[in-house]
Amino acid sequence: MNEADVGRREAGRYSVDLAAELSVEGYGICVALRDLSQTGACLVGPAPLRPGLAVYLKCSLFASSGVVVWSAPPRCGIAFVGRLPGRVVQAARRAAAPFPQGAANRPAPGAESAPKG
Repeated sequence: MNEADVGRREAGRYSVDLAAELSVEGYGICVALRDLSQTGACLVGPAPLRPGLAVYLKCSLFASSGVVVWSAPPRCGIAFVGRLPGRVVQAARRAAAPFPQGAANRPAPGAESAPKG
């Protein structure tokens, strides 16, 4: 994808609100999936991600490799390496369950948290 393509969407995006996990350089990060299309997604999470970073997004309905194409913390946009089937996007729209409040700010499983003091 070249820079001219970053602002252009290939497929319609739909609002969703799903919990997901983003794998980045070997670490799992809890994120909120806020919108979804066959070609990409908008995520909200605790860590700023740089454009060009390879990621792997997993939620209850699908998993896909992708690349961060824009970042405006706490949000970022990823472009999937391949297209999601339309039935997956429609299932995500129907299944969009409320995201547990504050879950996007929790450390990934196994991550150490700062001591309280």
